[in-house]
Amino acid sequence: MLLRAAGVLAAALVMTQPASASTDVSGTISGDQVWTQAASPYRLVDNVTLARGSHLRLEPGVEVRSAGRLRLNVVGTLQGVGTPADPITLSVGSGLRFYDGSIGSELAWATIRDSIDFGISTELDASNRYGPWPSVRDVVFRDNRFAMYAWYPAQGSASVTNSRFINNSYGIQAVGGNFTIDRVAVESDTFGENTSAYLSNNSGQRWTISRSNLLAPASFSSCSSSAPGCTVYVSGAGYPIDASGVWWGTTDANQINARIYDGADDPSRSVVSKDPIANSPYDLYPPTSAPRAQEGAAVKADVGVIAGTASDDPRGTTGLAQVDVSFKDLETGLWWNGAEWAGTEQFRTATCAESWSVSVPSLADGHRYGIRTLAHDSQGNTQFGATSVTILADGTPPQTSIESGPTGTTNDSTPTFAFSANEAGASFECRVDTAPFAACTSPRTTETLSDGAHGFDVRAIDQAGNVDPTAASRSFTVDTAVHVPPTATSTVPYALAPSSPAAPAPGKQPTAGDVVAPSVILPPSDRTITAAKSRSFAFKIGPPTEDVRGAVRFETAAKVGGSRGMAKRLAVGTKSFNALKGQVVVVTVKLPTRVFALVRRRSSVRVRAAITLTDPTGNRTSRTYVFGLRAPRR
Repeated sequence: MLLRAAGVLAAALVMTQPASASTDVSGTISGDQVWTQAASPYRLVDNVTLARGSHLRLEPGVEVRSAGRLRLNVVGTLQGVGTPADPITLSVGSGLRFYDGSIGSELAWATIRDSIDFGISTELDASNRYGPWPSVRDVVFRDNRFAMYAWYPAQGSASVTNSRFINNSYGIQAVGGNFTIDRVAVESDTFGENTSAYLSNNSGQRWTISRSNLLAPASFSSCSSSAPGCTVYVSGAGYPIDASGVWWGTTDANQINARIYDGADDPSRSVVSKDPIANSPYDLYPPTSAPRAQEGAAVKADVGVIAGTASDDPRGTTGLAQVDVSFKDLETGLWWNGAEWAGTEQFRTATCAESWSVSVPSLADGHRYGIRTLAHDSQGNTQFGATSVTILADGTPPQTSIESGPTGTTNDSTPTFAFSANEAGASFECRVDTAPFAACTSPRTTETLSDGAHGFDVRAIDQAGNVDPTAASRSFTVDTAVHVPPTATSTVPYALAPSSPAAPAPGKQPTAGDVVAPSVILPPSDRTITAAKSRSFAFKIGPPTEDVRGAVRFETAAKVGGSRGMAKRLAVGTKSFNALKGQVVVVTVKLPTRVFALVRRRSSVRVRAAITLTDPTGNRTSRTYVFGLRAPRR
């Protein structure tokens, strides 16, 4: 059954590294070789054979793939020993086949997955010699058709310890030897055959399954010779099967027996010895851990502590024991050992476990750092593969700028300020006068302020948490009775008046015999105002012919929403003001979000301004002025 391998054995090993950064492999491996994590992943582009007498060592973290239904034929010695932090991954389409000559091979801290034939198996060569079973411990078999097939192992025995079988069509299968399965979890077998363990043997040989969790296939419905959706399926007779103390997912003997097809169902088969039945699952499931920082996150250079979380598997029963953390400067390639930077990876035990932390030194601004975490539970289970996150040290605080807002004297008692920072993603804190800083966004409109001197401060906080130490500031004075005159370059249109008497303006004595309504200058119609990016625009009124109290109400001149129901005008805003004779009033209006969206969608809209002026005697003028409102330049 071997290799029809004469051609393969005769071919020299070919290894190439294409632009994709994987290493392509074909042919025969001769002599001693090491496949390194740096050159990983290794991709089989043809069947590959490790020749007799040769030795191949896979470094921790190495990944081996195949480009199709290919196999890695092991006739020499394969050492595939990863670590809890850096397990090996073997995803070979037709699996790893161990032949005579592969004595001393070992697989540990590895994942064997995605084989459409056998994950690992022993094979018969052209001289009718079977291969030895490799040492298998701390291995995860996942998503294979046959996870393992120990077929007449040369040494007469085979074992699997501290391993898990997940989502395989057949989990455990073997024949022709003494087999030991210890501390193994078989779960979630969901494919066609749905058999957790397929047991066969010769007379006088034996199976021993201990301290293990053998769970029924996920799609279990029945278990028989014709429909082997079984937890255990037994083939042949004359050999003992000791499965005492196994957890079957239940303590109900009827359910357990229904999921086992053995001599109790067919006298020509061996019987599985189950008593005593375990009362609860064994803790065979590793915990997990992770830093709180997300991949690529920025942290303050003086952060001082790296923190994170960890949890035991929900099926675990013993709880967390500790979390180990390594911290590497990716620019220098050195690891922090708690006292100094060193040349080899140093895992340090963190404070606490579920919510852990570990100290780190001051970080170099702009350097990237790697965090790796590894959790352990009290049963001795270790996280399968470290969690890795890269962070960026940021020791430079952001700078804040105020882009717009009043300065000097303003008649706006609820002024609006727009601001920005020189770092993307920064947040802001604002305050008015001596109030404490509080979170805010740009633009920020203040609460109603009293007449008098005020100050507005804003500071940026970058994503690392650095705070601008010198907040941007604006000093201004609110005076609702005094108004800023227009500049010579102003493009804001004037509005106008007169009309009929009404109640006297507050704070002024009426003038006896005054029946003349106030008025203001009327500019040419159809002026256009450009809105600011902060959603505000300025509207200029005046100068009036006498002291007045006024109000202006804005709404869209065009009706909208006519496709359903009644069309209507959208309210833009209302502003009240006081104006002295001969002085211009500048009213700043903040556009509602819906109106601003309408302006941007149509490029411009017509706006109606309904203006009311009242003099101290109570004479009132009401007029309407229409102007264009244009979207800001992008």
